[in-house]
Amino acid sequence: ENRNSNDQEPSVWELMAEYWNDPAFEPVSEELPALHSDFKSSEVLSHQKVAQLSPTTPEKCEENIKSMILQLNRVILNWERSGQGGGVFDTLDRSDEDSGNVTKRTAFGMFANPTDCVLDLRRSVVAHHRSYLLYLWHMLEKHDLMSSSMQQLL
Repeated sequence: ENRNSNDQEPSVWELMAEYWNDPAFEPVSEELPALHSDFKSSEVLSHQKVAQLSPTTPEKCEENIKSMILQLNRVILNWERSGQGGGVFDTLDRSDEDSGNVTKRTAFGMFANPTDCVLDLRRSVVAHHRSYLLYLWHMLEKHDLMSSSMQQLL
């Protein structure tokens, strides 16, 4: 296990803090005009935008990401409870290794091939000043991280 090794790799939180504090790191946001007007065009996220903030630590990164995941979890619950999520969920095929049976399960907060209309529905459950949660939701879905990030007992 990496945590018990003398030559351990940096944790994801350490890597995030390193990138955040690196003036040479300039990620580019994705253009997603149907998701929210805040994402109508792609943007270079230069270090100058965060340079006035204090340098971050791995602990701050972990705390902030976990906080955003918790906020997003609440947004998705509200979205699903509103009835807007019904009928547009994606389903995941799960096979039982013992019996070989394949079952379909609704995936929490996910949908197959979302249309602009569906993205509008998601936008309606997020306050305008929290559009970053829509972007997080999109990126988790795009990179197939919803189920690992939004673990729930069903």
